[in-house]
Amino acid sequence: MVIAIKSEMDSRVVLYPLMKACSIYGSVLVMTSNRYVRRVIDDQEYSTFKNIAVLVDETGATDEICQTYQIVMDEYDYIIMDNMGVTEYDKLIVLFGQKASESFNTDIKLYKEQDDNENIFFLHYGNGRARREVQEKPEKPKDRHSKKPVNEIPEDYDPEQKFRDMVAAERKKKVKEFDLTLPSYNMVENLEGLGQFEPVDEKLARVFYTLFGEVLNIQFNLFRKEIRQTNESGSHNKPGRSNG
Repeated sequence: MVIAIKSEMDSRVVLYPLMKACSIYGSVLVMTSNRYVRRVIDDQEYSTFKNIAVLVDETGATDEICQTYQIVMDEYDYIIMDNMGVTEYDKLIVLFGQKASESFNTDIKLYKEQDDNENIFFLHYGNGRARREVQEKPEKPKDRHSKKPVNEIPEDYDPEQKFRDMVAAERKKKVKEFDLTLPSYNMVENLEGLGQFEPVDEKLARVFYTLFGEVLNIQFNLFRKEIRQTNESGSHNKPGRSNG
């Protein structure tokens, strides 16, 4: 499963818990353009953290990083692409902070209008969601005294607009949005400084279960218990080595 993350805020608050959750159920490859993620690497020769392959390329060039480390992506159960130049994925996490640029808001709108937006998860931290929701201006009341033929068709009348509105409404129903509490960066510091995963936040656990938990064919309570444990599991050969 390829899970992509798109964000303007520091995505480590989701990336690190996602690494923990995925590593419990299979082999994990992380590709990121965030140079600070290098801090978690505990084996420089193979570029790994515990049994998780962690590859950093600040340009976001996926092909080049695979060639450098001789990576065969099919060997991994979970591939996390953190702000990398990737357009093909199984699931996409779009992460919001308190503010978003105009271009990022444009991207968000396009994501929501996609036909396959049921595979996109919008995570809102803090009150950023409320700030971004712009209220539509109410239409001005029509002048009751204006003289206008009853059967007159407006010049801008579009007979297909009603159908397009119905399609847009159906797409909006499939959009998955979650409001999350702004996390403490102690979780980031503990992982980078001490090499210790923190238990996954309750709300984030529900997001991850919606993301891929049902594929594992386990109940949410068991899933939550496993990813909230302090010990980690997961195994995979070092990057660059074949399984033979």
